[in-house]
Amino acid sequence: MTETRKLVAILAANPALTSILAKPLANEAGLRVCEFETSQALVTFMRISPLDLIVVDADSTGIPAIDFVQSLRANRRLASPHFDIIALTRAAAAFHQALLEAGFDEVLAKPISTAELLDRVAPRLAQGSPHTAWDGVYRGPERRIGRRSRHASSHSRSEARPANVIPLFGRDRSSRQ
Repeated sequence: MTETRKLVAILAANPALTSILAKPLANEAGLRVCEFETSQALVTFMRISPLDLIVVDADSTGIPAIDFVQSLRANRRLASPHFDIIALTRAAAAFHQALLEAGFDEVLAKPISTAELLDRVAPRLAQGSPHTAWDGVYRGPERRIGRRSRHASSHSRSEARPANVIPLFGRDRSSRQ
């Protein structure tokens, strides 16, 4: 059985920082990296594909980092609730605790070297977590396979018409003959 590669998402304040963070992670053996420009794009992706780790620039504009992580942790429509989130921030160390309490797993001070980031990402991914949803049923893209109606809904003239169907032309044509 082949081991699946770990999937890491990067959401940074600007495309340059995203690229700087993504390149070394993508070169790391066994990692796939997805880059996102907006939190909305990331959440949309997470609805169809489970992630192992998210690296978020907590200083980015738009939705505040605390609100973003709380909405992710509370979102029941994601493919998997099992993922770690690392925040990158320039904020003072006193603010780091607020980020951890909001739902981030780790907070790293910027500027950070790519080697330091790899040193923090590797242990988190090594822990591993199964991609199962809250009720034990996987909700990824494969959820639509084999999902057909159990009974064909063909209403022939000989069958009784459901009570909520009104004939368009008055009486049933079969009764005229």
